[in-house]
Amino acid sequence: MLVVDDDPMLCQMLAETLRTAGYLAGTALDGSEALRVLESEEHSLVLVDINLPTSSGIEVLYAIRDRFPTTDVVLMTGDPTVQTAVDAIRVGAFDYLTKPVSTSELLLVAERVFQLRNLESSNKDLRVALREHNRLLERLVTKRTEELQRSEERLRLIVETSHDAFLSINQHGTVLDWNLRATKFFGWTRQEALSCPVWELIVPPSQRDIFCKEIAFLSAKAAELRSRRVEVLACHRNGCEFPVEMSISPVKWDHDLLISIFVRDITQQKEADRKLELAHEQTKQLLAALPSILIGIDQHGRVTMWNTVAETTFGISESWVLGRAFYLSGIQWDWNRVRDTLAKFQKTHERVSLGDIKYTTPAGKDGLLGFSVSPIVSSTGENAGLLLFGRDITESRTMELQLRQAQKLEAIGQLAAGIAHEINTPIQFVGDNLRFLQETFGELSELIDLYGILYSKLKEGTVPTSLYHRIDKVIAETDANYLLEEIPQATAQSLDGIERVASIVRAMKEFSHPGHKRKRAIDLNKAISSAITVSRNEWKYVADVAVDLDSDLPPVPVHAQEFNQVILNLIINAAHAIADVQNEDKKGIITISTRRDGKDVEIRIGDTGTGIPKEITTKIFDPFFTTKEVGKGTGQGLAISHSVIVDKHNGTIGFETDVGKGTTFILRIPLGQS
Repeated sequence: MLVVDDDPMLCQMLAETLRTAGYLAGTALDGSEALRVLESEEHSLVLVDINLPTSSGIEVLYAIRDRFPTTDVVLMTGDPTVQTAVDAIRVGAFDYLTKPVSTSELLLVAERVFQLRNLESSNKDLRVALREHNRLLERLVTKRTEELQRSEERLRLIVETSHDAFLSINQHGTVLDWNLRATKFFGWTRQEALSCPVWELIVPPSQRDIFCKEIAFLSAKAAELRSRRVEVLACHRNGCEFPVEMSISPVKWDHDLLISIFVRDITQQKEADRKLELAHEQTKQLLAALPSILIGIDQHGRVTMWNTVAETTFGISESWVLGRAFYLSGIQWDWNRVRDTLAKFQKTHERVSLGDIKYTTPAGKDGLLGFSVSPIVSSTGENAGLLLFGRDITESRTMELQLRQAQKLEAIGQLAAGIAHEINTPIQFVGDNLRFLQETFGELSELIDLYGILYSKLKEGTVPTSLYHRIDKVIAETDANYLLEEIPQATAQSLDGIERVASIVRAMKEFSHPGHKRKRAIDLNKAISSAITVSRNEWKYVADVAVDLDSDLPPVPVHAQEFNQVILNLIINAAHAIADVQNEDKKGIITISTRRDGKDVEIRIGDTGTGIPKEITTKIFDPFFTTKEVGKGTGQGLAISHSVIVDKHNGTIGFETDVGKGTTFILRIPLGQS
């Protein structure tokens, strides 16, 4: 055997070890000397150092393989890596040893060489197979190495292209690795960062204690190998601070502890969280400021939303009711109606109104609530529950009644002077006729007395001439013939006037008859006639009324007093519309008709007035909208009429209009059951 190394002491030591084991061993200090020794004598094994002064051990190996193919070569190296082993085997080395070479490894290699030679001498085919095996092993190692290299390249590529900064440190905090994103985050290049304490590079002074405690904690718990996430402030090399989330993981490498750190900039996330929190707070304030009750219920029937108005209205706190079943919320109201409405909603999942619901206030008083139910739909279009939206309408209902009463009083005020005039006219000529009868009664009484005296004298057979003269004088003075003609006429006029007053009183009585909570079937034609009579003073100077009332019209179920109010409003409006375009030479016409149309009754009230301009046709039923001068209308007549016909009678009210020619209002009321 031949030991080749530029260290004479090492050469002698290895050769002596081989000699002690029974081998013949020589030495050489460089490659040239080794080749000269091999030229002079055949050797079985050459141990050669890779790093020789003149020619490398690899070059010596190539030369031996070309000139002495039966001699095996074992390479020695002080840089033990996988790549070194691969290179040794690739160039044809029998094996390689790492320095310092141990005695056991040296003797083991020597023994393997001589065993192989003994086997070669007995079976050369086996040596061929072993060499083939070595070549396969070489290819396998090469392939595995290439795979490891590709895997390492992929891992490095992933780390370098990551949106998160990556760095690894040892347990003392020294930077071992640093990717491009870390350079972008913190401003330090990889060369500047390596081997530096990490807290000096990425953590501001105010956060270093927190960061160091995390590293110390992970070092102490390294055996558990648990990752931790921590939010801290990081800093750029220019001093700019920004929030980050660090994912810190301990990794064992041989006997050392490495710590990998992924850093994510959460500035945008923090800003989004801040905006979301602000929006949530604004939404909460908005819900609290809403003047209406807002109750959210999920698909399982639990309360998810309960605003401040709901707390005040029902006297139930949000903290107590959230998460509870809605039916166990403790609201004091008509639960039967609520359940029926919610059951209807579950079938259609469309907006449903609960109407007016009676409830009991926290003070124990009765009140009314107006509620509607709307679906809550998730972003995926699925049903996510429902929303109850409502308000306390007790006061508004009271004000509505008061407003209607005020409108009635307004109408009565408008009619009062006219009705007084209508009654005053017949009363005036009745009074005049009575005064005429009172005055003529004395004159006729004197004449009757004289006729009585004449009658008694005739019975006695003696009539004084003076009596005849006296009777003639009284007859002449009283104009008896005139009185005999006028008295019957005055009496007839008085009776006619009294009948006219009675008809007005009857119309007023029927028109103002107290209403009922429930509908009652009435004669609509009679009700309309009463309204025409009561409003006569409003229209008689500007229009004639033409009626076409269906005599076969059956009784219609209505709220009589409110229906009368609607008809009166429409007649007065028609008269006012005609008055605005009144022609002194010709009156306008108000036409009123009734007829049956299937299951409905249709009422038409038309006029030859101004018509309705197109730009206001959508507003005429709006509350408080009016085109009349201030003091001549409240704008409630048509609004109340619409409410009465549509809401209380389930009917319709519409109109046909032609600007400059007139308007016809069309009312349809269901007949209902007979």
